[in-house]
Amino acid sequence: MDNHRVCRTESVAEGKFCSVTICPDCQLYNLHVGPMSFRMAPEIFNGLCEMFFDHFMKQNTATEKSTHVAQKH
Repeated sequence: MDNHRVCRTESVAEGKFCSVTICPDCQLYNLHVGPMSFRMAPEIFNGLCEMFFDHFMKQNTATEKSTHVAQKH
């Protein structure tokens, strides 16, 4: 009996240097960054997305503030 099976992959997101796929059967995400791949459960993937989103928003807020300061002078 062969308990090993190959996951099917569906693309979730794709960028210049990375991509995210999901196996619809086992519901595990795969984050591919250059030559590295990270397989993770949905709750871990969602936590990673939240962390990146928070960082992105902080970065944009800081950029907007510095633009407003530069325009006041």
